[in-house]
Amino acid sequence: MGILEKQILCLNILGKIQLGVLLNKMFNKSREENERLADVEKRKLEKEAMKDRTVTNSSARKDGVK
Repeated sequence: MGILEKQILCLNILGKIQLGVLLNKMFNKSREENERLADVEKRKLEKEAMKDRTVTNSSARKDGVK
């Protein structure tokens, strides 16, 4: 194998490594974004549940129920 062929092989290997690194970064970004969106949704649902409990407690007090 000549020097030129070795250089081409090295460039090919480096290209594959760079692609792997890029895909890994994209995967991690996607996972982080999904976690962030899940946290936002969880907080939204908790806020709605708290609001519902407040309305239920207010109604119970008005009706004289403890």
